[in-house]
Amino acid sequence: MIYHKYIEIDNLEKVQENSLVYVLSLGKLSTGLSILNWNDYTKQCPEVLTSLVRYNMRPTLAAIYVSYSHDASYVHRDYQSKTKNQCRINIPLMNCEGSKTEFYSGGTYNAINQPNGLTYYILEDDSATKVSEVEIIKPTVIRIQEPHRVVTNPERNPRICLSLHTNIDPVFLLT
Repeated sequence: MIYHKYIEIDNLEKVQENSLVYVLSLGKLSTGLSILNWNDYTKQCPEVLTSLVRYNMRPTLAAIYVSYSHDASYVHRDYQSKTKNQCRINIPLMNCEGSKTEFYSGGTYNAINQPNGLTYYILEDDSATKVSEVEIIKPTVIRIQEPHRVVTNPERNPRICLSLHTNIDPVFLLT
């Protein structure tokens, strides 16, 4: 199974620059995943709307994943659903160099309801095996329904990564 792949997107530098300006304007950022206000975000970063045209896709939701410490996140699945996208497109915004997203196989998972209202599935024991890793230094398609975690570089934080959900599952790009 292919867990991740670097891709090209249009207007990358503008998307990164305008996304970071918007995100930093929000003030103190919470650790973990936060969904951005789509209307406000796309006013600040209209380039994101056409950034995936070459793949006949368009973003429909934007979120950021923020980490402040060198601690690794829990091994988790963002959700489990046969009807939802298997993948998202992650774009580095700030301090992503040296951090890794690790992918795992196996394990038993428990549903956790987060303060942001989203449910994710966390590994309940040490039964998962690491199978791959990627440094998000370019736009990257990642499998969010497969077990994964972020290990943040202790010398570069906060780490801020943009995560785009699209109208078409980008899993087809993992070839």
